[in-house]
Amino acid sequence: MDAKARTTGLAALSPDLPPTVEAFVTDLRTYFARLDVSVRAYAGRRHMDPGTVSRYLNGSRRTPWSFVTTLLADVAEHCGAPVTADAMAGLRRLHDAVSECRQPGADLQRLQDRFLEQDEEVRRLRLRERALLEAIDERQQQLARQSVEQSGLQAKFNEQRHTYTAALEVWRERCGTLMRAGSALRDEVADLRRQLEDTRVELRMAEERCHLLEEQLDAAEELLSEGVSGASLMEALEAADRTASVPELVQLVGGLATGPRGVIASELVTSVSRCRPVAEVQALLGALYGAGLHKHAEAALPAMVAMRPR
Repeated sequence: MDAKARTTGLAALSPDLPPTVEAFVTDLRTYFARLDVSVRAYAGRRHMDPGTVSRYLNGSRRTPWSFVTTLLADVAEHCGAPVTADAMAGLRRLHDAVSECRQPGADLQRLQDRFLEQDEEVRRLRLRERALLEAIDERQQQLARQSVEQSGLQAKFNEQRHTYTAALEVWRERCGTLMRAGSALRDEVADLRRQLEDTRVELRMAEERCHLLEEQLDAAEELLSEGVSGASLMEALEAADRTASVPELVQLVGGLATGPRGVIASELVTSVSRCRPVAEVQALLGALYGAGLHKHAEAALPAMVAMRPR
């Protein structure tokens, strides 16, 4: 490993990578090295998980094109010169080739795609939260300036009211205008705060869902490494989600309760809790508690409360 790789915290590439993947990741790491920043620091700058960024740069997880374009924009800003169109086109061809040659199990790929989409949703909500906070701060500063100006005008009015009777109405009208403007700004701040709270609720839900999907992805990867057929397992879970009775669901959750399948068992209970009638959900949770499967029943409660239609 060269000095630049040690500085940025990049691990050596696996010798088992397909040639197409190795070529793409090598080019991507070359651009990343130009930033002269560690993986952890870059992940923090982009509000991403360091492990995810590391897997993108090591070729162990499929890299979304949005990550590539963001990295190239950061390199252009850091170096003071844009990446050439030919270089970007070459990276795009390598990225497309990687997408065609890497075909993991269907269930693992589906979980990975869902995780990437949810991660992008978290990033979008964080940007929206920041924009709302900046808007609130700007309005509050404007309100403070207007409050100071209004106080000054009121004091000046009190000093001159006996001397400048003719100007009294002029000052009163101007002061009233400022008061109405301040009231409008306070209403706008209150509305922005409500939007901020709604956004934070959505962000928390998105982050919880993103975390759960990442756990499912890790569990699915472990199952594949153990030689377990992920496709058949996912098909069985989807069928149970739609048609299984409460005793059958309890038996299935009990069989998945240990090892990497434990996350899949909790997700099955969560999915059933969102789509089944309330009476069936109540019976399922009671049966899980009775069978000693408390952890999987409790894991479904937050998602059930957040996602069930009101």
